[in-house]
Amino acid sequence: MPLLRRLISHRMAMGSLLKSVKYPFCNDVVRMRTGSVHTMSMKALDTRSQQAARAFGAEFRGASLCWRRNLSTTFASRAGDDDVVSTASIKNVFKKEWEHEKSTYEPPEELAQGPPEPFTLTETKGDTLLTLTRSYGSDETVMVDVMVNDQDEEEPLAFEDEDGELDADVSIEFVVTVLKKDKDEELVFECSSDGSYLEIKNLSLEPSDEDELDEALYTGPVFEELDDEVQESLYSFLQERGITPDLAEYLLNLVHDKEQREYMDWLQKMITFL
Repeated sequence: MPLLRRLISHRMAMGSLLKSVKYPFCNDVVRMRTGSVHTMSMKALDTRSQQAARAFGAEFRGASLCWRRNLSTTFASRAGDDDVVSTASIKNVFKKEWEHEKSTYEPPEELAQGPPEPFTLTETKGDTLLTLTRSYGSDETVMVDVMVNDQDEEEPLAFEDEDGELDADVSIEFVVTVLKKDKDEELVFECSSDGSYLEIKNLSLEPSDEDELDEALYTGPVFEELDDEVQESLYSFLQERGITPDLAEYLLNLVHDKEQREYMDWLQKMITFL
């Protein structure tokens, strides 16, 4: 099962796990809202909380690696006492995996209506790049790029929500590019979100021509070092162009679904190859 799908599936399971082991560090994670801008921060953890956090991380890593052993365990059970597993047996394992994934696959309901208007989606089978595009005003084009293979593979952050329920935070990384007619530069935002907040992680003003992009070129300051009022204005800039937590929630489901579809296609290719 692909990584992002596993992480999303763990969201409910992690709540039960954390409650059973009672990790105190979860109470140190808080959410704050400033106007229409959502941010997330962590309070300083005491020694006991840090120890609990490390223990939790170890348990989660152990759980998240279990899927990697599934195929090898299946191979071993098929092989019995034989030292060599036949190609036919391996192919049969892949067939069963593909049949299972196909029978349990359901497109997320959140994708049924397509991307939030007026965005249009562009994707290619076999390509992990997903792009949403829209026009803004008479001279702007806004592009949102997200790569299925370019997501954070660390264990999700555990936190306590407003109702006191423990959950696992699965976020998504994406890039927003704003282009203007007759301009030789483009504004690029590197963003992160879990569907409930929007975070700008980096901002740069870059040449539109990639050949002119030089590592030594100054493209802007560290975003977090900007004055608060400047940061707020840039969040408003994105919001006016439809870059919101709701859009990020759509992207999260989109990436999950894309990864699952590509995984099933890969299984078919493996079956054909074997």
